[in-house]
Formats: sequence, C-alpha cells, structure tokens
Amino acid sequence: MAYPTKAAFETIRSINFTAVSGALETVGPPLENPCRMIKLVSTMDKLLYLSFDGENIAEVMPPNSFVIWDFSSNKIRDDGLFLTKGSQISILAPLDLPTEGRFFITAIYAKGGG
Repeated sequence: MAYPTKAAFETIRSINFTAVSGALETVGPPLENPCRMIKLVSTMDKLLYLSFDGENIAEVMPPNSFVIWDFSSNKIRDDGLFLTKGSQISILAPLDLPTEGRFFITAIYAKGGG
C-alpha cells in the first residue's frame, strides 16, 4: 500500500527570553507552506500573548506549557483548515518580562499526495 502524502517539517523556529518585551516580537520567518499541524512550546517563566497577524492578540500561552493544534492532518487532499503559507507568529509578555526560557514553533505540512 502506497502512502503518497507525507508529514513534512519546516525548520524549527524559536526565540530566547532576552528578545521578548511588552511589544510583539516575531518568532522566526513566515511559514513556507500551508501548515496542517503546529506545536507551540514555551519554556519561559512568564505568561505570553500570541498574535498570528502581527497586530491582534489571539491566544494566551501560560508559563512552561505547550499546545498542539491539528487543523487537518487527516485530510488526504488540499481541503480542510490550514494555517496559511506566509503566516507569522509573534509573541509578547503582557505583564512581567520572562527571566528564562525559550519559545519554540514546530510547523508540520503535507508533502506529496493528491
């Protein structure tokens, strides 16, 4: 049995606590592919806010936490929900600045298939 659609990973994106402030800071380059799944990990010791458009706060990330969003990993074709190519995640520390840790993004996309 052939499995023509494979999970592929973009290069990991990360930002060190020293680069985080009360203003939005981008985490790595924009997505190179439509993203079917994404894992966000914060090893920082303070609360973070996330933005997916560089302006609006869309999500909260508690200290030392992670989240995995599976938009459409079980889709065979290019239908379903995706984090679009060119999307860029930004973070800020709304209350206190972190004193340790990093923030990581793992982006997974479909390669091959129909």
